[in-house]
Amino acid sequence: MPDKDNYQLSPSLDVVIATLLYLMTRYSSTQCPQIRMSITQHLALLRDHPEASGSNALLNTAKNLVGHWNAPPKGVEREPIPATLH
Repeated sequence: MPDKDNYQLSPSLDVVIATLLYLMTRYSSTQCPQIRMSITQHLALLRDHPEASGSNALLNTAKNLVGHWNAPPKGVEREPIPATLH
């Protein structure tokens, strides 16, 4: 059963999906890294949304897309994470 408090704080599933469609469209024309990060955050919100729990297709797609959008864009390498100094 979904957590009642989190359920009340979550935007509706329709709003999450509509926002994702908008962000993905904007990213395709701007390639803005902040939009890319927002897409990843909204995909995670979709994956964890209480209303999405009944749809394996939606959950699996959101999970796979989070991995896709977290990866660096083609031709762009992520900067290495510096070693921790003790």
